[in-house]
Amino acid sequence: MIHKTVREHEDDDHLCERKTVFHKSPRFLFISLTVFALSRKLCNICWRRAQAECILLGKNTHDNESKSKYREDRGYMSLKGWLGRKRALAMLGKRPITGSIQPISDRLDENIAMLQTIFTLTPDLIIRTFESNFAEGRVALVYLSGLVDKNSINNNMLRPLLNPTSNADTSIVDLLSVGAISNAYDMETVEAEILQGSSVLLIEGRTEACVVETHGWPQRAVEDPQMEASLKGAHQGFVETDIQNIALIRRYLPNRELKIKQLRVGERGKTKLSIMYMEDIASPDVLKEMEDRIKLLSIDAVINTGELAELIEDNPFSPFPQLVTTERPDSVASHLLQGRIAVVVDRSPSVLVGPATFASFFQTVDDYSTRWPVATFIRLLRYMAFLVATFLPECISRSCHVCLFFSNR
Repeated sequence: MIHKTVREHEDDDHLCERKTVFHKSPRFLFISLTVFALSRKLCNICWRRAQAECILLGKNTHDNESKSKYREDRGYMSLKGWLGRKRALAMLGKRPITGSIQPISDRLDENIAMLQTIFTLTPDLIIRTFESNFAEGRVALVYLSGLVDKNSINNNMLRPLLNPTSNADTSIVDLLSVGAISNAYDMETVEAEILQGSSVLLIEGRTEACVVETHGWPQRAVEDPQMEASLKGAHQGFVETDIQNIALIRRYLPNRELKIKQLRVGERGKTKLSIMYMEDIASPDVLKEMEDRIKLLSIDAVINTGELAELIEDNPFSPFPQLVTTERPDSVASHLLQGRIAVVVDRSPSVLVGPATFASFFQTVDDYSTRWPVATFIRLLRYMAFLVATFLPECISRSCHVCLFFSNR
């Protein structure tokens, strides 16, 4: 409660009394709402932790083995240099994967019926069956029309397969003129590959499917970044395709020490994340911490980079950003050369960089394209502007209160 004391002088007996006047200002409303939101958030966290503890410990809460196992499953990990705090509590009670793995049948009709059952109400699913000299029986080509490159399917797959000169002795790797070809042995893998934009070949009499990479979903061209415009830097920004974003970073760092680890996050969305780092510069402890935090996530899907940053940061209640988000490949390359780690999120036009320091948010790409005296002076101006914007309004408010207090005496 914000209040101030006003001393009023009475004309008759010159007695002084104090009255409390409450400020009905926006600042009072803001503080009240903030306290209410934090208390509600704290109650929700306590309730989730108590619920998870009951699930893990069960009824036998006095068993020492159960308690030690619970402490181990909580997954607290410390990292030196990562803001000096303990990591956030990993989400407990991950949903188990139910159901058994359905193998691919040697009968083509059963496989097609299974796919039609999986992809119900999916009008963009294409299943084309045809006879080919490559196989002894029929062949089915399955793909989603909006996620594939139709020119690649027509020219590099259907034309060789329908060629009368092809025979069963020819390997499919030698027959198809496409980049990546792999095998799948269960329907779960076939479903995942079709949803990712690949084409699947099902052959009569074979218990394996041929997965061909024919990605061709709609995407935009590389453009000038809108939020981080530069006068002297490059005019290229990230797009919504992770392969193109990795290629843009590789152009700045064509070095064999640039390593990439790919992970899948999400029970439903299966978002692909690429962890990029310089093997001879980045700290192994920081890399392991970043990788462990991502693996412990239990979520339906990661939609964008900002959502991922909120899930893996140290303090979710802090109003300050703890990880750098950028849409410039040259900025990511600069951070990688400083030993940081970049996370490329598929379907997001920005890249996450960490760990970050306070000074990281006052740097721009143009600082490295300007002479050091000018760049240093501009950076000092940014620090001064931050201090002025932070403390000047409160100083003015306090000064007004003091002036009002002495004016009423």
